[in-house]
Amino acid sequence: MKNISRKNDDFQNFGETAAERINKLTAAIKAAPMDALRLISAAITSETDSAVKNWLIRFREAFEPLAKAEVVNV
Repeated sequence: MKNISRKNDDFQNFGETAAERINKLTAAIKAAPMDALRLISAAITSETDSAVKNWLIRFREAFEPLAKAEVVNV
């Protein structure tokens, strides 16, 4: 029999974890709170984890009225 080399399927080393991506988004929102909706929308389009994407969509929907109220009060 031939030795068949195993493929490296270590998914933990592939890209950032969802928690790391959310932490980066949180930091970006803290740094530029007026751009929060744009940052969240960009994160939604680039997110690959469907559970995280759904969470971000619900968060954006909840956040939109607050952001609009803030713009009106400025």
